[in-house]
Amino acid sequence: MFLALYTSCVIICIGLLICLILFQIIKKTPQVILCTECRQCMAVCPLLSRGCNPMEIMLGAKINMLDKTMKNGGYLCVNCKKCRQACPRGLAPFEEAQMWKLRSSWYKQSIKGKKIKAA
Repeated sequence: MFLALYTSCVIICIGLLICLILFQIIKKTPQVILCTECRQCMAVCPLLSRGCNPMEIMLGAKINMLDKTMKNGGYLCVNCKKCRQACPRGLAPFEEAQMWKLRSSWYKQSIKGKKIKAA
């Protein structure tokens, strides 16, 4: 009885992990799964003091809250690629930021000079 319960819990956990990985791959952001949150990217970001935080960009993409993260300063990313060079896994938070900029209506409207409130 206990062994069956234990086995079913393990199978459910593995199934959820596989679903999470497949979801990230389908969203075309598999790199966020590999982020270990080592903060090496933060050490080299030239815009960290202004609010652009590469680690938060990766975390926002990982937990599906990238809009909020980007509106809080992530949109300042200038694609300098220093975060990729510092990352031990070679991940690129700037790619997540650039994809967000391409598909975000909030960012497009803020570029045009309209006043938009961040959520």
